[in-house]
Amino acid sequence: MVSGRFWETRNVEVDDGFTLIELVVVMAILGILIAIALPTYLGVIDQAHNTSAASSLANSYMISQEVFLESKASYPTPVQMVKAMKEISTTYTFTTGISKNVNEISVATNGTLTSVGTWVSLANLSPDGNCYYILDNSNTSSVPGQGVWYSVQGFKLTSCSAIVPPTWPTSNWSGWSNKPVSVP
Repeated sequence: MVSGRFWETRNVEVDDGFTLIELVVVMAILGILIAIALPTYLGVIDQAHNTSAASSLANSYMISQEVFLESKASYPTPVQMVKAMKEISTTYTFTTGISKNVNEISVATNGTLTSVGTWVSLANLSPDGNCYYILDNSNTSSVPGQGVWYSVQGFKLTSCSAIVPPTWPTSNWSGWSNKPVSVP
């Protein structure tokens, strides 16, 4: 009881905050919401990583086609191809070696100093360990299945190379598609 003037008295309740039960209930509700939202969020992040790698590879393929046209409808040696691609775009790192991240594109051709190249192979590694491949053998008359081919290999890889795709296309093109790979 608090008294103001001596003739007035009133009851005042003191609020000490939240009870332990109220705090536990709020924490339980937050835990349930996190358990529902976190897997969805992580799935969206994985899909964004894969989409980024596939997009980088598609853009690099367009750059390789520009080099093809500038080289009089042939692919130069891998080293010359990488150099020409670097001159066109500074967005990506082009290499004749292996791809270790999303902006590093592995490039291979069958061009030599004495003969023109008839195919180009590109590979790109996503942050999730999926390796995306594009092979264009449209100008190869001796290989069955001419055209542009796409493949993806997963299993949490740490690098991938355009020189040795997972299953180099043969007459049956197992593991390859003539349509762009859909992102999982």
